[in-house]
Formats: sequence, C-alpha cells, structure tokens
Amino acid sequence: MYRFRAVAVLAGLVGLVACDRRATPVTAPVLNSAVQFASTGPANAVTGAVNTILNLAADGPGHCANGQADAVNCNLYAGKKFVWLVGDPVQQQSGLADGTYFFAVLEPGGQSNPNDGGAGVLSDLDPSTGTGAGDTYRNRTFSITDGVIFYLGDADEVKHGFANNKIRLAPYDDTPNPGGEYVMAVCKLADATHDYMYPVDPSDCKFDNFKVADQPPPAHALTATKTAAGTNDRKYSWTITKAVDKTVVNTGTGTFNYTVIASRDAGMIGNVRVAGSITLSNPNNGSVAITSVTDVLSNGTTCLVNNAPTTLAPGNTTLTYSCELNSLPTQPLNNTATVSWAAQDVGGMPLAAGGVTASVTGIQFTEVPIDASANVTDSQVADGLGSTSATKTFTYAKIFDNNPAGTCTSHDNTATFTTSDLHATGSASQSVKVCVGANLTASKTVAPSFTRSYAWGITKAVDKTVVKQVGGSATFAYTVNANQTGSTDSNWLVSGSITVNNPNNWEAVTVNLSDAIDNGGSCTVTGGSNVSVPASGSVSANYTCSYAAAPAAAFTNTATAAWNAGDATTPDGTAAGTASGAFAAPTTTINSSVNVQDTFNGSATTLGTLTASDATLATGSWTYTHIIAVVANTCLTYNNTAAYTSNSGTTGSASRSVTVCGNVAGGLTKGFWQNKNGQAIITGGSATAGICNSATWLRQYAPFQDMNVAATCVQVASYAMNIIKAADASGAAMNAMLKAQMLATSLDVYFSDAALGGNKIAAPVALGGVKVDLTAICSTISLCSSTYANVSAAFGGATALTVSQILSYAAAQSNAGGSAWYGQVKAVQEMAKNTFDAINNAVALVSP
Repeated sequence: MYRFRAVAVLAGLVGLVACDRRATPVTAPVLNSAVQFASTGPANAVTGAVNTILNLAADGPGHCANGQADAVNCNLYAGKKFVWLVGDPVQQQSGLADGTYFFAVLEPGGQSNPNDGGAGVLSDLDPSTGTGAGDTYRNRTFSITDGVIFYLGDADEVKHGFANNKIRLAPYDDTPNPGGEYVMAVCKLADATHDYMYPVDPSDCKFDNFKVADQPPPAHALTATKTAAGTNDRKYSWTITKAVDKTVVNTGTGTFNYTVIASRDAGMIGNVRVAGSITLSNPNNGSVAITSVTDVLSNGTTCLVNNAPTTLAPGNTTLTYSCELNSLPTQPLNNTATVSWAAQDVGGMPLAAGGVTASVTGIQFTEVPIDASANVTDSQVADGLGSTSATKTFTYAKIFDNNPAGTCTSHDNTATFTTSDLHATGSASQSVKVCVGANLTASKTVAPSFTRSYAWGITKAVDKTVVKQVGGSATFAYTVNANQTGSTDSNWLVSGSITVNNPNNWEAVTVNLSDAIDNGGSCTVTGGSNVSVPASGSVSANYTCSYAAAPAAAFTNTATAAWNAGDATTPDGTAAGTASGAFAAPTTTINSSVNVQDTFNGSATTLGTLTASDATLATGSWTYTHIIAVVANTCLTYNNTAAYTSNSGTTGSASRSVTVCGNVAGGLTKGFWQNKNGQAIITGGSATAGICNSATWLRQYAPFQDMNVAATCVQVASYAMNIIKAADASGAAMNAMLKAQMLATSLDVYFSDAALGGNKIAAPVALGGVKVDLTAICSTISLCSSTYANVSAAFGGATALTVSQILSYAAAQSNAGGSAWYGQVKAVQEMAKNTFDAINNAVALVSP
C-alpha cells in the first residue's frame, strides 16, 4: 500500500529545509518505514504548541460555528475542510520548533497511534482496500523553520491546501464520535540533531482536539419540464413539356399547333424535425454545476440542445432543442430530456449526485406545403396560359408568314412555369422552321503534280595498282568523278477536291458528282455517287485526273453536281464549279542530290555533295592520295571504293584495288653461315641417332647429296663452310657459286621454321612459304633499287614460286653433288644463283 524512497535523501532534505527560508513548497521528503533508526540523542519529542485555525484568506469568513472570527482553537468548525494547521509562533503562542513533521487526524479517545494503518487514523487510506478520504503520511509532511511552514507533500499525490503559512487538514474520514470531535496529531520526523524515524512513537507526538458542526440539511434536487412539436415540409416539384404538330414546312406560310403540359408531382417530404423547450428549475439558493443535458427521441435520434449550461442558477432556466430526422416516422415518437449532476455543495448544503428527466409522448407532425401551385406563361401568348394547382394541359395555334426565300427561318417558342412559394422556374421550348428552297453550289480545287527522277554516275581511277619494293612506303594517286547523267519525268496528275454546299437548313440533298479536264486527262471522283449533303452543310469529295503521256501544260477542270430538283424543292437540279491550272516545276523529285564518299581499307571519307540541276548537269571531281607502308614477306591488297548515296536512297559505286608487296626478309647470306654465328647454329642443331637432322633435310636436294649420309652436326657445319669457301662464279659454269648460294638459302629455310630446325635466325616468318616474284630479281645486289631481271626461265617459266618451291625446282636441275646444273648453261645458272642471292640478302620481292 505504501511507496517508500531511500532514507539517505531525507537527511539531505532536512538540511535543505533548515537553511531555506523561502515560503514556497518543496519536494516531499523521502521516507521509509521498512527500517527503524535508533535515536542517538534525546527522545524525538515535539516541542512547542500545535493548534488548529481558520484560514479566512483561503475560505472566507463564517466557518466557525461558535461565532469566533479567526481565533486559534475555534471551538466548533462549520465543516471538515475549514480546519487548518497553523505554523505562526504568534498564533500558536510558543510555536513548533524547527524540524520536519507529519500530521494526522485521529478519532478522539486517548493518544491513538498516528502512523498510517493505526486503528484510529482518519487521514490515511483503508489498509485493506486502499480507499477512503485520506492519503499517505508522506502527503502530510512539512517542515518548520523559524515558524515558517514548508509543505512537503508527495508530488505523486494530490496536495493538501497550503496558504498563509497554514496547511488544510482535509481530506480525512468522518469521525465516529457523535459530538463531531476529532484529534489532530503532529509528530516529528527529524531535527538538527536526530535522524529521521518512522513510524513514530505516539508518546513523542503532540495532539490538539477540535470539533466539526453537524452537516447541514441536503440541497434540493433539480426538476425539469419540456415541450415537443413535430413539423415537416412537403415540397412539390413541377415540370413542363411543350409539343408542336410539326417542326418544318417548306411553304411560305406555316400554321403550327402547340400543346403545353404543366405537371406537379406528389411532393417530397423534407425538413422533418422535432423542436421544443426544456425548462430546468433550481429550488436552491446556490448554483448547481450541471454534468450534462441531453435530449433523445424514442427512435434513438440524438437532439441538439442549444447553449446547454454547465452551471444552473437558482430559479428557472429554459433551453431550446431540435431533433433532425431523415424521414417522417411511421410510429408515434416520444421525447425525453435528461439532466445530470455530480455530488456537490450548494449554498453550504450537500447535493447528492443525481439526475432528472422530462418527457413528451405521442408527438404529432404538422405538414407545411411548399410550391403547391404554379403560373404558366408562353412567349407566343401575350396574356399567359393561366395558373394551376394540379397537372394541366394548355393548347393554342400560331401562324408564321413572310419568311425569306432560299433559307429556313426559325421561330422559337418557350413555355415557362413559376412556383407559388420558392418561385422556382422551368421551361420547355419548341423551334419550328418555315423553309423556301435554294439551289446548291459547287466549287473545286486543282493541284497539278508530276515526278522528276535524276540519274547519276560515278568513276574511280588510280595511277597504279601494284607496287613491289624493299621497305619504305608506296603512294597511290586516285581520281573520283561523279556526274548527273539526266532526268526522267513521270506520274502526271491533277488532283483536288470538289465541294458542294447546301444553303437549305431544313433538309439534306443527295447529289452525284462528276469531273472533266480539257488537256487529255481521264478524271475519276472518289465516292461521288449518291452523296448526301446535310442541311446547312457541305460535302467534299476527292478527284484525280491521270495521263498516259506528257500533257499540255495549261488546263481547265470542271466539276458538276446533279440532284433531283423536285425532291429538293429547288429551282434547278445542277451546279458546276471550275478551276484552271498548269504543270510547271515537278512536285516530287527523286535522287535530287547525292553525297559522295570514299572508303579506303574500311575507313570512310566524305568527298562532297552534288545537287541536280535542270539547266546544266551537275558534276564533281576529287583527287587524293593514299600512302601505304610496305610490309616484308607479304603482299597486301587495299580496296578503295568511291560511292554516292542519293537523298532518295539510290546508290552507285566504283572501286579500285591496289597491292603492295614487300621484300623476302629474314634470310642470311652465305658469309653468315661460314662465320662463327652461323656455324654455331648448325653445330647446335638437333640429331637423331647421332645423325644431324639438318644433314638429313639438306640431302633431300640433289646438290647436297655428296654430304655424308650419317653426318653429325659438326660435319654439316664443316661441309657448309667448305662449300661456301669454294664458291666461285668464274669459268664456263658457276656450279660452285650456285651451290653455295642455294646452300645458304636452304639453311635459311631450315633454321627459320619452328617445325624444322627451329627459328634460330629470328626470321619474321618461316621463309619456305614466302612466294617470290621471279620477274624482278636483282642481278646486282648493290643496285637492287634499279636493276631487276626476269629469271622465270630458270624456273620453268614460272613468274612466282615459294622459296621451298624454288629450292625444289633448282635441285631438280642438278646432279647428285651439284657438279652439273641446268645443262651447264651458265646464263641460266646465273639466274638461279641471283635468285638465291637476292633471298639471302633480303632484297627478293614478294609476289601476290
């Protein structure tokens, strides 16, 4: 039931109270009943006087029942709430000593235990239920410093009244004493020399008796009466229609018969409500606080009480209310008002909580008609048609004459009703026409057109197509010519639209359309048969005139519209429209411009744009060069295409291809193969069963079959050195020189191929597969840039062979050992020798 806090805080609070003389409340002390603290000093007794007193500033005068005004120890208080604990030493005579205290109101009869839960304590809560008028001792704690009270009530609970250095003792339970006697106990909790002690010993507390007068008689309950009346509207709605026996006549004068009907519906129930007044009577001398004022119909509808008060003054108070309903109830309704109030003091008399009701039963509803009648007028009837309180039909006739010919004249006629109360209006109209027929008219447009298609051509030339050289680059000069070659005209047409207008606004007219042209064209109208031209409207149809051959330039085109004049009541049955024109410039051009581009080796360059001309044929010429790097051991072909693309998507092109051939690179001279580097390559070659693999490969050629069939690589190197040293071109034949040059070429092939002797000479490619141009072999190595000879005769007339094919062919012309070659014809031997020499010196040219 109790909430306790740490005792250590109280010691600090006591010190705070001792030094703080401000007359304002502070936070409640921290108290703990769970621990008893032994006193180390004198007994914790209360010193000084304790007294009860009135608080005129807080409660006003007149609350001491024995007539005393504001004296200490009023003998008889008018009520429990008017009893206060005083701290002023003047009023208390000697006053309480400085310290921290709590107070309790007890039943009379001895020094009762003032601690919470004591048998006679009226200030605490019921320990078994936690209920009652009181609170815990923590909410009744205060301190005194120099006669000034500091109220320390628990912030978590409702504080006692505190004003003018006084603390209100209430709330507390009623005394069982028949004389209305109570005892106030004040118990000390701590001072400057003692620690806090709770619960306290009753003998250490001081007590003061006081009495409370008998309770005054109860206040009178409120009474209520009410009125209630039901009302509803019946709002009638009106509609109006207007009819005529015909709406169009095609004669000069027309008589029309009109019918107007004004109709009233059965009415709509609305604004259903119950309203009245509630009269509340307060027979007491003081005002009564009202909890609520409600008003409800028996069907559950909650009513709005206007300006419902929260306080009801003495006498009668009349309130108004209203209840809004969605529909008229089918059963009688009752209405009940309820007023409620809580328990309170009214002029010093207690008023118990309660309420009062007032009802009206069998409420009747009074109906108010709205717009029960209407007045009907008409724009063609000067005096109006009349008034009616029910659905009514009115009729009259009207003649319209003097209408203009060739058109339809409209005559509007409107009937209007106006209701009696809300002055709502509604109207219904009829529009009639009197028509006199007029001829239709025809007009047309012409648009001549034809197509001109332009033709183009393109050529491309290059100064040379093949370049073969050792290293460097080759320059090729190109010329591109594009030109307009002529034009062709076609597709002559005259087209347009034929429009027929119908000025009659009272009927559509069906027409048939035709078209003719005077320069040989054949004309066709699209959708020209049985065309309905709407009233006051027009219809257009397209036509086309085509030609088998080029027509005369100027022309006149005539469109004709024909219809049945009798059916249409028009003066005539045809109408014509003409238009003139001429063929001039083409309306459509094809290939009117071209964009010329040149693509070399996949890269495109725009050369320019040509636009066709009808006066002078358009031409364009462009020259440019391409420089191509020479690549050894190969022939590369470069494609070069000039092309045009017209603005219509037509294309044309001309191409030239050039080929650039480099030298046969990677071969080494016979001098290399006899020096230490070449010798080291030969001796380092691979062998099989002790036989040098290069020896086996070289012996496939007849000139080298004089080598030992089981030669080691050292013996192959020695063999090569001896043949190269013996090389000589003098005499009647040059077998020795030819054999040395061919041997060097053979070694180049063998030691440049990873599949043979391995690429020991670091050649760019395997030389055996490179094709050699046999029509341009240097006859003198030092003059290779200018001196070339055709050696095809040494190779069976072939213009190009691979290096391997050259070795095989030359070997086939030799005996075993190479002592006799080419029938010992020195001139042919020299051609073969020069070929091998060019290959070995990397000046032989590659053939495509």
